[in-house]
Amino acid sequence: MPLPPTFSDWEHFQSTLISVQNRRIRRDFDDAPDEDITTPRGSLKQACLLKDNDSAIQTLNRLWLYYIILGEAAALQTPMYTTPVDYFQERVAFKPQVTLFFEESRRDVQEGYRPIKATVSIRIKNERYNTFSEAEARSLATRIKNEFANGTEYRWQKGRLKMTYRDPEKDYLLIIAPATESIGKALITKVLSIQNDILEPDKLSISKLEQNPPSTPRSETIYGKVRRLPRKRPGGFVRFRYAEAHIWGLNKAITLVDATGFRPDAILYT
Repeated sequence: MPLPPTFSDWEHFQSTLISVQNRRIRRDFDDAPDEDITTPRGSLKQACLLKDNDSAIQTLNRLWLYYIILGEAAALQTPMYTTPVDYFQERVAFKPQVTLFFEESRRDVQEGYRPIKATVSIRIKNERYNTFSEAEARSLATRIKNEFANGTEYRWQKGRLKMTYRDPEKDYLLIIAPATESIGKALITKVLSIQNDILEPDKLSISKLEQNPPSTPRSETIYGKVRRLPRKRPGGFVRFRYAEAHIWGLNKAITLVDATGFRPDAILYT
């Protein structure tokens, strides 16, 4: 259907932005009424709210005030328990490793939750921090792309099983939570194939939860408010997003394969 003759890209964009952004601002400043600048919170709210007659520069400045100066951009990031790379590497030396990252598609995320995530890590065989080369990184990237990003979106279903694959001689310790045994075996097989290894059944163990936690956890009073408890082993489909190589002595991970399009300096993109 063609756009109407009077359609304005700017007016359409501004109208959409006002609807989405002002809903967020009113939620965060729900203690202050609109158009009341007699209190500090009310004054900030009035300054942040987008107006229909704002110019493009005014719109950008209001967004800058809200997200950068007031720090709301930090709320968009997933909270994490983490350690600065320098501090961690001062205390721990490690063999080169590859980590595969998987994430639930935004369209599948249950309302009120963040996307389900999963990671699988392996040590790089026969390599040390001072032997791992750019050629090896490119070779790994090619093999990972062939297995997980070969033109179709690779997905697997997380669930309530716990599957552990141990092979100390080859430095494998894979722990995943698939929905079924067959899904888990298929994933482990693909991960091992990155280094031309095969799954050996005697090295695989499977356990189940004695009691399945509820899909929707109960709520309890935490820090004075009724809050929903974290989910345990949430189930859902996760898709391959990117793979990184972590090398001791490098502060920044090497992105081997990127399926998101947003990670700079990846060796291979899909």
